[in-house]
Amino acid sequence: MKNQIKPLIKTLQIFILLLVAGATIQLANAQSTWGGGGIGNSLNWSDPANWSAGGAPANNAVTFPDGAYPITTNVQGAVNNIVQSSTLLTSLTYNNNGAANDFDTTLIPSGSILAISGNVTVGPGTIASVATFTGGGKMDSGSDQ
Repeated sequence: MKNQIKPLIKTLQIFILLLVAGATIQLANAQSTWGGGGIGNSLNWSDPANWSAGGAPANNAVTFPDGAYPITTNVQGAVNNIVQSSTLLTSLTYNNNGAANDFDTTLIPSGSILAISGNVTVGPGTIASVATFTGGGKMDSGSDQ
């Protein structure tokens, strides 16, 4: 009986290892997409209702797609998202694929840090894209994380 249980346990261990590895890869490739549908018009990154896909960002790639307020604003410098607590991202992308008057302004309040370990992309496309950062907080990007 013991000889029959050992292969079963070994198979179970391999299965669990593969399951954990797959889940880790999914988390590593996670992406959060801003939707701006926050509760009570909240623009806070911590509000899960503001994210149309991927949930509130934490070690994720973050994308701000092209679209109407609160995804973007039609006034340069008008805040449409707030990083109210320190957050680490793998990348940050602001897209504008159609409208000439779509702007993104990210507020980083004093005491908060937006750290990005990978690329920050504004664009793509032939239409000028504008992303602005404001507030007393800090944005830190690059390999010095």
